[in-house]
Amino acid sequence: MVYIAVIVANAFFPFPLPPWEIPPEFTEGSTLWPWPWPWANIVPLATISDGIGLGFGWQPPRYLLANVLAFTPIGVFVGLFRPTQHGWRMTIGIGFAVSLAIESAQMVLSLLIGWTYRVFDVDDLLLNSVGVALGYGAFVVFDGAARAVLPARLVFWTGGRVRSAP
Repeated sequence: MVYIAVIVANAFFPFPLPPWEIPPEFTEGSTLWPWPWPWANIVPLATISDGIGLGFGWQPPRYLLANVLAFTPIGVFVGLFRPTQHGWRMTIGIGFAVSLAIESAQMVLSLLIGWTYRVFDVDDLLLNSVGVALGYGAFVVFDGAARAVLPARLVFWTGGRVRSAP
């Protein structure tokens, strides 16, 4: 529950309060691009390449790393809660679906208030999925090590069942 609260807090808050108008100093002399910009980035790897190009002395590359790390626990949790039923494909699919739901909700909220508070970014979907895959990989390594070292009664997440190969 704590993990879910942290993800929701980082994805949606602080929620902007009215007025939802963009200050003129942000729009003077600029030309807004057509749909979907600024509401969505649908160009794969655009945000990632821009962020990496800046280097870790800037904030955007840290956000890229944060997107990976924020979804790593999902890979671990899915492995722990259903180790005999979910392979890596299912786990990444679940993580992708959660990420897609969050990104879509962010875009809908931005469209409802008429201000690009949060942006739908396809690169966030990619990075979040990488995080889920890393988390599941860590679970598989931990699971194998725990089964090799611990007595079966202490490997509590299996419920006494033997895990089949994914």
